[in-house]
Amino acid sequence: MNVIDGIHSKIIFADNKYMTVESFNWFSAAREGEYANVETSLVYAGDLAKETKTHIDFLNNRIFRLYVKDSESTEVIA
Repeated sequence: MNVIDGIHSKIIFADNKYMTVESFNWFSAAREGEYANVETSLVYAGDLAKETKTHIDFLNNRIFRLYVKDSESTEVIA
């Protein structure tokens, strides 16, 4: 996996069987007009336990590195 910083995306996991990766802002997206974006969503299905763990570990490490590392807490929420 290659990590590219600055990507604006959302990831939704369900039961280690479904995963969607998307750019769509569900509640605040401009749907028409000058500021409307062309959005993408990819839905994956199958046994995604390994992929789910990889994404969660990456996000936890990024959160820790950016926001927690200088505090007294070393707990990262999974």
